[in-house]
Amino acid sequence: MTDDMLTHEEKIIEYYEQTTDAYYVGMWDDEHINFGLFTPEESHLPIRELRKARARALRRGIEAILRPVRISREHTVVDAGCGVGGTALHVAKHFGCRVIGLNISEHQIKIARSRAEDAGLSDRVQFTFADCSVALPLPGESVDVIVTIESSCHYADRRNFLSECARILKPGGILTTKDWMAADGIPETDYAASIQPVCDAWFFKSLETRSSYTGKLRDAGFEILDFVDFSESALPNTRIMEVFRRQLMFKAMFVSLPKIENLWIQQCGSLCSAWIGGYFRLQHFLARKAH
Repeated sequence: MTDDMLTHEEKIIEYYEQTTDAYYVGMWDDEHINFGLFTPEESHLPIRELRKARARALRRGIEAILRPVRISREHTVVDAGCGVGGTALHVAKHFGCRVIGLNISEHQIKIARSRAEDAGLSDRVQFTFADCSVALPLPGESVDVIVTIESSCHYADRRNFLSECARILKPGGILTTKDWMAADGIPETDYAASIQPVCDAWFFKSLETRSSYTGKLRDAGFEILDFVDFSESALPNTRIMEVFRRQLMFKAMFVSLPKIENLWIQQCGSLCSAWIGGYFRLQHFLARKAH
């Protein structure tokens, strides 16, 4: 089957099946498939030291999303788009609560389940297949907290996703997220030149802005408690990606690259350009379902 014949969701599944082991777990981080938050001091480190600081930055990013929520042992927490289970296992270990990880990638679910078993957390952490853009497979008003970290940008129907979040959350329940977004107020020509290449390379239908997310959250019945821009503290990630891109481009001078490595060149180049140019934003919002 050619790429043109695959659905949006099938392209995402295929991409993560091809890249999870070799790139994300093998080269980025073995627990968290997202961007970390660096301190001002770390941001100026030489690239070798910056790579070493990445693990700290990733944990710092997870903690920044979880800290405002005040999770307790009695809570049920959903990690929507849970990757290989790093955040879900972190929550279960540190808060002692029940956690349900949802993911469209069966390959990543298999990895997450194995890690839960190795950590002795299988009794508290469950990993389940779900296309979160379509439905969250849980009863209404059964969840206290939903966490989603750099995954809803992949969803074809984010309005429906937010409606599903509101459905399964208990009254007063919290949605905390970090997501890829476009800056507000970008002219159409600049969006086409800067953000659309990111969408094309990373399998996004589009990127929300702070304004569009705000509208969708309110339409779904959420009260917005906080909206924080992490773009600056996460910017050093572009230095790591740019070095990787240049290494691949140098390699391409001597050998024919496999399809996935050519895609990585495109992905890193488009994202770094949009991020450094101020068109791409990495933002966190905290929202509460109405009582």
